[in-house]
Amino acid sequence: MASLLTGLLPWHHRTEGRAHRLPENLATLPSLLEPHGYRCALISANPNVGSVFGFERSFASTRELYLRRSAGRVRGAELVAPSDAVTREALAALEELSPPFCLVVLAIDPHSPYSPPERFLPDVLDESARQFARKSDFHKGELTAEQQDIVRHVYQAEIAFNDESYGALIDAIESRGWLDDTIVAVTSDHGEEFWEYGRRGHGKSLSEEVLHVPLLLYYKGDARATGGKRIATPSQLIDVLPTLLDLANIELPEQLDGRSLLSDEQQKSRVLLSSLQLDDLDLRSARAYPWKLVWDRKRDRRSLYDLRLEEPERVAISLGADEESSKARKRLVERLARSFAEPTGSAESVAELPSDVEAALRALGYLEDQLEEPHEAAPDQVEVEVDVEVEKAEVEKAEDSAAE
Repeated sequence: MASLLTGLLPWHHRTEGRAHRLPENLATLPSLLEPHGYRCALISANPNVGSVFGFERSFASTRELYLRRSAGRVRGAELVAPSDAVTREALAALEELSPPFCLVVLAIDPHSPYSPPERFLPDVLDESARQFARKSDFHKGELTAEQQDIVRHVYQAEIAFNDESYGALIDAIESRGWLDDTIVAVTSDHGEEFWEYGRRGHGKSLSEEVLHVPLLLYYKGDARATGGKRIATPSQLIDVLPTLLDLANIELPEQLDGRSLLSDEQQKSRVLLSSLQLDDLDLRSARAYPWKLVWDRKRDRRSLYDLRLEEPERVAISLGADEESSKARKRLVERLARSFAEPTGSAESVAELPSDVEAALRALGYLEDQLEEPHEAAPDQVEVEVDVEVEKAEVEKAEDSAAE
């Protein structure tokens, strides 16, 4: 979310760890819009994206929704605001806004714990499956293939529920006569794994299942974004901020890592970068189809994958396997090294979490392993050993070159 709101890579905005706050000196989407007359509001159902972590800065108003306020026994799922509640808060925020405005709405659905209204569950689930899905921890532990299918269905039901809620927000904007003059962007901060490589959830890898999310753009006022076009070339979340500013005819600040997706520059030649620095993991990836490099910095292991394969990230391509993969490896390592050599800010941390925020984060699985699958790769996920010393020298050379 910090990348989405700053247009910067994670190791440049330095807001990655669980206790990190968004640095005060960073320009964000609302701070860039505010001088142009925009009033900006944030609706967040994710406690990671709120005032405790500095995300309220530059927003004229912030509504945080991640703790039930009524009395009685509280289940984990009740700490998570459902998407219809998020939309109700967004509609209330609209009452206080008038064009030009920026409304950032972050729903937590679909996210564990999965608990969509039953009307969204598909008919293929019989009563036994529905009873299984009603359990608060139905997605944990060792599951049969049939139970895994139920988990996938319930996840899809949460997507449908969120889609309906989001549609109500769009309808409200349209009913006010504002939609034709409103830039609409829909995306997600991450995807989910569903046992493709022995894991479920997110925050455990940089697999394509986690990285590949949709991005929808619509704006009637600009022919480049009026809809009806599907672009298969992947982009990055850091591109959303410069794209929105481009559509709003606002000059882009210097030193952004992202670029407008509507510019004339060729996107196909880009190397896409991503990061996961969380708990005991420190991973970076670089992707230029069909090649993807995942750099495990703690183990000093760089694994190259061919995304054209049926299960592309199960077996790494061995070092020096052929000329094409060797060139791809070198290019991706050098791109990452150059990015690391670029100036970065300093990380800020939260001194202590308020009890309500801590409770909400725990309910969402952020403060303890909500899933029982370990961080390590599944036993059948083969990792081809590489000549670490040879590759380390190659990386150091690339880093030195980038620094120069």
